[in-house]
Amino acid sequence: MDKKVKKVLLVDDHELNRDKIKYILEEIDLFDIKVITSDNGTDAIKISKSMKFDIIFLDLNLGDMTGEKVLKSIRSFDKQTKVILLTATNEEDLTEYLKATSSGHIHKSIKRKQFQESIIKFLNT
Repeated sequence: MDKKVKKVLLVDDHELNRDKIKYILEEIDLFDIKVITSDNGTDAIKISKSMKFDIIFLDLNLGDMTGEKVLKSIRSFDKQTKVILLTATNEEDLTEYLKATSSGHIHKSIKRKQFQESIIKFLNT
């Protein structure tokens, strides 16, 4: 049986985080996950305008702009794609806008198995 293809945009300015999360995504056996990565908000916006994604994983602290600014820009032309915030902060620190316009968030320090379970949940909905 063919696995369902899921296109994912992963936005994080730290290469180590991108590599780790990409590996965790590609390890998930339930889907054929195609990961496109970006290390900054400007490119992430351009990429998301040119391609349709099933889900976007977005770091909140990027080098060139905040994740909130990236999300606002993406939501101006795409209100449907799920955007999952990758954060090292607590949920209480997320702004009301981020809570209202994202599909959820994942704390970066979460254990790998829990991280995969969260990702699968988001990809299945």
